[in-house]
Amino acid sequence: MEAPWKKYKYKQRSLGWRMGEGEKYLLAWKKWFSSIDELERNEYVKNNPMPTDWFYFYDLIMCQDFLARVEISEKVDLARSNYFNTQIKLAKKYIDINEIEQAKLILNDLLDNDSSIQEAVSLLKDLN
Repeated sequence: MEAPWKKYKYKQRSLGWRMGEGEKYLLAWKKWFSSIDELERNEYVKNNPMPTDWFYFYDLIMCQDFLARVEISEKVDLARSNYFNTQIKLAKKYIDINEIEQAKLILNDLLDNDSSIQEAVSLLKDLN
């Protein structure tokens, strides 16, 4: 099956994965991915790397142990935080050199990922 991010261009935490066709596809994909043997899964992961903003996706899909899922979720939170902070810094650098359109692209991408990122919202409002 096609990797979810290739089938639909939704971000990892998009509502598109929680309703409609995206939800149906992701559920079918998870069932399929869980059914293939370990060798096939490893090959699939190798051939379908996650986008940079899809944190620990494969790990979460395959983890059955609750405490291990909590640990992975903490890693996801840290990775997301680091990613967003790096992107905010990059957007600020573009603002400093007056590359406003590039800064807007980065900030809008962050908002597509997580609309609760107040710093991105604030910077974007200042630019508009």
